[in-house]
Amino acid sequence: MVAFFMLCVTRRFVFLFDLSHIPLYNVAYIHLLNSQIMSPLLQSPLTVEYALLGFVRREPLHGYEIYRRLVETPELQLIWRVKQSRLYALLARLEDDGLLRATHEPQDGRPPRKVYHLTPEGEAAFGRWLIEPVRLPREMRLEFMLKLYFAQEEGAETVRRLVEEQQAVCGHWLAVWVGDEAGMSLFGRDVLRYRLKHIEAIQMWLASLAVQDSIV
Repeated sequence: MVAFFMLCVTRRFVFLFDLSHIPLYNVAYIHLLNSQIMSPLLQSPLTVEYALLGFVRREPLHGYEIYRRLVETPELQLIWRVKQSRLYALLARLEDDGLLRATHEPQDGRPPRKVYHLTPEGEAAFGRWLIEPVRLPREMRLEFMLKLYFAQEEGAETVRRLVEEQQAVCGHWLAVWVGDEAGMSLFGRDVLRYRLKHIEAIQMWLASLAVQDSIV
């Protein structure tokens, strides 16, 4: 049997794992995860919370207004629901990272409220996040949909770039998962085929977006 090892490097330790006994479909998934962990892109702090920068991009907004727009936009309700307290925590983190700048707006008989402004660093970060493809299939459900929502606000060219980048990553997913089913259990083959069909369905949907974009 051919030995299959994975090298895992952390800040303090180096681990070498023997994966020879792990079924092929699990090894493929570990390889996919490892390739993303070692990717310079994933080492950047770009996460789903960067979508909040999209609300402030056009005009300064206070926290409750951002929350209201999020919960009152029917399209966003389909994919993302966040508690108000969680939203404020995310805004504070973006402010700490220098992507948002807050000013205080006086209110009659009430404490001043924070109004958030997008910084130049925040503008650049949002622009990068908007067209970067997601790196795992499970991230299509939320993060890619948020990217698509704001990309459509930006225009057809932004949508085209996002879709093209994501299609390329889907090709990588297929290359990782396609393999010899010999030696797999019936369950293992079923899992592998499910994952391949899932990725192929994503590709077909992305292709439909490209056609829709060309028509518009």
